[in-house]
Amino acid sequence: MARRASSAPSHAHWPPASAAAGDLRANWRAQCVADGVDAAAELAGCLHPGAGLAPRPTLEEIAAWIWRDDAGLTARTKPVSRADVLAAVADACPDGAVDTADVEALTDAVLRCGPAVRLPDSGASHLVNAARYTGCR
Repeated sequence: MARRASSAPSHAHWPPASAAAGDLRANWRAQCVADGVDAAAELAGCLHPGAGLAPRPTLEEIAAWIWRDDAGLTARTKPVSRADVLAAVADACPDGAVDTADVEALTDAVLRCGPAVRLPDSGASHLVNAARYTGCR
């Protein structure tokens, strides 16, 4: 049986043409009530997602976690890019981040306090996060 691509995009059915913004909110609240969900609490959880999460580890704890010998960034490969460190720092924050500037600043602080050693530029050094590091203990 041959498959034919539809001429309409997959999202063409949503939202329904008859649904106004107020109707969608009322529908959502009705679904919450029917399922026994507190809509106000769910909304508050979306507006303040860090509430109830573990506190952010200290810079030293993040650095120790990232540069640990057994499974850290340099466990399999010795040189890592700043982008690798940036991703690891973001992963180490259970409370998330305010924005990318928050993660960038935290990454810079972790690189300063941890056992990171800056390596000479190599390869695509024109890229934004191409700086290379290795962990040294």
